[in-house]
Amino acid sequence: MNRQARAITGMLKSTPIGPLVHEAGLAPAEALLEAQQLKYTTRLLSLPENHPAKEILPVSFREGDQHTQPGEQTPGNRQWAERNNRGPWSLGQHLARQLANILPVDPSGGFESATQPTSSQSPGQIEVLPGPEALAAVQSLSPGLAIWSDGSRLENGRCGAGLAWQEPGSWKTRGFPLGKGYEVFDAELLGVVQALQLADKMGDQRPVTILLDSQAAIARLRHTQSGPGQALAIQAHAIAKRLHTQGRQPTIKWVPGHAGVEGNERADQAAKQAANKPPKSPREISLAFTCVTALY
Repeated sequence: MNRQARAITGMLKSTPIGPLVHEAGLAPAEALLEAQQLKYTTRLLSLPENHPAKEILPVSFREGDQHTQPGEQTPGNRQWAERNNRGPWSLGQHLARQLANILPVDPSGGFESATQPTSSQSPGQIEVLPGPEALAAVQSLSPGLAIWSDGSRLENGRCGAGLAWQEPGSWKTRGFPLGKGYEVFDAELLGVVQALQLADKMGDQRPVTILLDSQAAIARLRHTQSGPGQALAIQAHAIAKRLHTQGRQPTIKWVPGHAGVEGNERADQAAKQAANKPPKSPREISLAFTCVTALY
């Protein structure tokens, strides 16, 4: 870094490293090291639960301490969270404390868990057409049950998912508050899961079409590999498989957002309203939110 800064600025060798790095517009070595450590921590959290490397992080950090019964934690396992404790730290305790210090939400609920990767593909059909074609397809949906889903994240960080569907003579909507510690990506996936559950509970024989405007969520639904959104993808696959065995072929379609499509607009409003409400129970911090927070 010393050589890089001098090459950029042309300053003398006697120039102190602090002003030199600042003048060159480079991040300090400590900041670069911290960024790499945060990236490493998120990678550890994204590993399957049975991966030995994941045990580097304290279990009270990975799984949360509010669900742990007295006596279940090993001595010193909570040291990373004690504000007045200055160490010394193990590597895992240091990484846990470092990430917890930058999170804008309470990590006591733990983090989204991952399981052993699978090669499972979506049992339903996934359709992503170019924008104009997708809009045209919406105007001529096949007969059956069409449910629009959407996710929203407010400026205060609260997230929510929303659904909209038509019944004879009226539109119906439903919202699902997530609270803080999530990204729109998570809300979009939750919307699909809830839409599939709704279709399953209706119990009729109509084919099911789920329409959403998030290509990132749709890409995640194509597989159940470990990483952000895995648990919701697994849930979606399980319900879609159940619908498929009932002869109700589920189809997931992408539709451009904010293009004046009534179903999409109603689902968006339902998601925003849900985001304004508190969640019914504490939830784990999502891996998507953790990765975004660590990156920025």
